[in-house]
Amino acid sequence: MNILYRLLSIVTRRKQLICILAMAILSNVNGLCDTEHGDMHRAETLYNSGIYQSSADICNSVISDISANIGTKNAANRLLILNYKHMKQYSKALELAYEYIANREHSEDAKAMLYIIYNMYLETRDLDKALTVLQDICNRYNEEMGRTRHLSGAIYYYKRDITTAQDVLLDAINRYPNDKYVADSMYTLAKICSEKKDHSSAIRYIKVLIEKYPYFHKYAELYHYLGMQYAINGDIIEAISALNIAISKYPKYRTADLSVITLGRIYEDAKYCGKAIETYYMIISDYPSSKYRGYANMHISALRNIMP
Repeated sequence: MNILYRLLSIVTRRKQLICILAMAILSNVNGLCDTEHGDMHRAETLYNSGIYQSSADICNSVISDISANIGTKNAANRLLILNYKHMKQYSKALELAYEYIANREHSEDAKAMLYIIYNMYLETRDLDKALTVLQDICNRYNEEMGRTRHLSGAIYYYKRDITTAQDVLLDAINRYPNDKYVADSMYTLAKICSEKKDHSSAIRYIKVLIEKYPYFHKYAELYHYLGMQYAINGDIIEAISALNIAISKYPKYRTADLSVITLGRIYEDAKYCGKAIETYYMIISDYPSSKYRGYANMHISALRNIMP
């Protein structure tokens, strides 16, 4: 029976009706003796298939069942909160989440739920409350001090409190250099330095990320960003090198067409008209949907007119 329910969890949204029908059949199969566990399997299957309201209805039914054991009710509560979160019924989700942690002061369950609450505040852009939750986590769990410090720095950046963000992120990197979020903090610091026109420092942070964090989830973005920083800083040779690497290694990245245009502009300003035309042509041939097509065509025409 468990295998059948796991198979149902891979059903796509287009097959949700099939999922519902299959569960209706399974619920009538002889031998399903543990009703509450069967209900939770169905609730999890519906949740994994994106049918959140139906999953929530089952969770509420399990919670209200006086015969259900406490472990099953706890599982139903957790899943109900996630269902409400996905349905963007944040007030319900937050109310239940705070009730859930009330009697679990320093448990792992409470810690996991606090991070769910933190994410809900991020989704609703209530950044001050998100910071408060991070502080609460830090106060309860010493092992989370590094993670919460790095995340707090990122929130200050999103709040556009740039000075505080820089101070917090530098402190986080220095005190917790082995935390999983250190690369994110370093990248945010690079962006802060760029905004402050300190492009040399931005370049330094990006180069450290490239050398030491090859598994950084934004690694593909780094060469594109590095090339831009070199270009803004007037380091033309380095900019050409970084942008060429970015375009050749990550041609499908979302900012690749901007890197191509920037490289073309560098060649054009340096009077390498042939290289500039060749580079601009990449926009026409390789990025047909790029918003820079008009710019590329205009500059190709202009360069042809001045070439001998």
